Amino acid sequence: MRSAVKSSCSHPSPRWFCRATLFFMAALPVAYAGCQPTALPTAPGPVADRVDVPPAPAEQTFDRSKSVPFALPEQPDDELPFSPMDSTTLQFGEPQRATMNLRDYAPRAFKLDVPEDTVAVLFEVRGAPCTLDLLARLGEPVDDVSPPDYYNYGEENRLMVSRMSEVPLESGELYLSVEYPLDSPPVFAARPLELFDYEIEATVISTRVDGQLKAGEPMRGTLTKATGGFRSYTINVPADVDAVRFDLDQVEGDLNLWAKFDAPMISSLDADILVASLAGRETLILDAKSDPPLRPGRWYLNVSELDAWDDTPFVLHTSFGHDPPAELLAIPKMGDEADSPLRTAVHATVELSSGNYAGTGVLVSPNGLLLSNHHVVLDAVEADKLLYGDAWAMQSDAGPSATDSTNSATVERDQAESNNRLDLVVVAATIDPRQPPVELFRARVLDTREQDDLALLQITSGFYGQPLPDDYRFPYVPFAEAPAPRIGDAMTVVGFPSVGGLSSRPPVTITRGILSGFSTPTIYKTDAAIMGGNSGGAALDDGGKLIGLPAMVVEEGDSRPGFLGFVISTQAIPDEWSDKIREAIAAE
Repeated sequence: MRSAVKSSCSHPSPRWFCRATLFFMAALPVAYAGCQPTALPTAPGPVADRVDVPPAPAEQTFDRSKSVPFALPEQPDDELPFSPMDSTTLQFGEPQRATMNLRDYAPRAFKLDVPEDTVAVLFEVRGAPCTLDLLARLGEPVDDVSPPDYYNYGEENRLMVSRMSEVPLESGELYLSVEYPLDSPPVFAARPLELFDYEIEATVISTRVDGQLKAGEPMRGTLTKATGGFRSYTINVPADVDAVRFDLDQVEGDLNLWAKFDAPMISSLDADILVASLAGRETLILDAKSDPPLRPGRWYLNVSELDAWDDTPFVLHTSFGHDPPAELLAIPKMGDEADSPLRTAVHATVELSSGNYAGTGVLVSPNGLLLSNHHVVLDAVEADKLLYGDAWAMQSDAGPSATDSTNSATVERDQAESNNRLDLVVVAATIDPRQPPVELFRARVLDTREQDDLALLQITSGFYGQPLPDDYRFPYVPFAEAPAPRIGDAMTVVGFPSVGGLSSRPPVTITRGILSGFSTPTIYKTDAAIMGGNSGGAALDDGGKLIGLPAMVVEEGDSRPGFLGFVISTQAIPDEWSDKIREAIAAE
């Protein structure tokens, strides 16, 4: 699974290595493929872990449309125009010309005073002939003793620091160090550049209002680096309105909603109400039961994304009342264009999110039965036990009493307040493989086998709690028939790894390999890439049929020269689950 909190660090610095680990048990050699810690740890590591950016070839020309000319002054070291230890003060919106000295690889240090109403600061370096490292720290200069608070390693020569970063931005002094990452200087016009000029600019992103919301009028917006990864709106709530509902739609990232009465917000800590889950289609409702309760007057609403790497468009719907807008209730058909078993498997493999974690599941019947890993849906299992206790019999030796969960009472319960139900699992389906999956359904956990890391789920409603159409049928992946797969057989893995794209919610990903061996008779080894987020997905044979569920990986040390993925065979599925799946298929 991927984590609900993403690291604000984008790359390691030359001196400190922050690994945004993809695995649930980062300190151990064996890790669940679908799990990540809620807070991503940082740890120092060797310089050898860095990926060096090769120097520009001699014949390369650089775009100088936004650049300052390169300077190659012929002067001794003691006549350099600056001291490497000095901190040059930056002014917001005023580009500063600077010189990089590679004769002794001294970094350049800058200082910035951050105002109280600042939401984010964007540092940009222009005109350099190569990528540079940007490292920043609150309150004191960056040094070699302790890691920086923020850094960007060779990523477009830009660094964003915000109140939503893992280390939240604070008002006061912010120090920046600009460093050259390699051991040899860049080459320009067949000459090594021991000194070169560049331009650095700091842009402040303060609180603002991007628009006025009105009930029944969708607001389109886009989150970018330039907006600080957020948009801010206001709405005037009349005295006779008992509920205000905000719904995000057509999103391509993991967006959050914050609300506050009669005052702008510089961070989520200022919000009166915050909705932050792994879903893109978030919903925030203000009413008499919300905390604080709805009151007439002006409310501020922010749409935000922790890491706005690319432009992230969205549509924000505003309604007076508790019901979702009618246009959001339509449920599109899945996999209409599937013309092969593999393409069917792409649409039948869905993203699951529950609590703070997300992973993958695979549809195995046309009426919406799903298989996944126990650890993917653990939050929903614990919530269900807490809410219903013995009424939901989990993991009984005789089989679960909850497997028949599609009765009318259960459906009615699932439809009530479905957006706030922790025991319901969000199911996001692929409509277009080029786009992130869309949250379309809610599912209940019918049973789990913790010892085998397996879970059986049933889709019970649409994402907003609406009933499924009577004739709705899901694409599904049939089980592979005997004989069992053998070592060396082809294996294809379908899922939603968190590293499968540049956005915070990547599209579906397919990887290929072979069945590399057996850990036990029902646990396969494979060299097919399995990463954080793949857990519970589909492992297919060469005919596109289900042979197992990806579950974990083993890494070979911190340097990661190689790894093996582990897949739980469908032979480990309990007989009563298999019978239920076969009955559902036969009923069609």
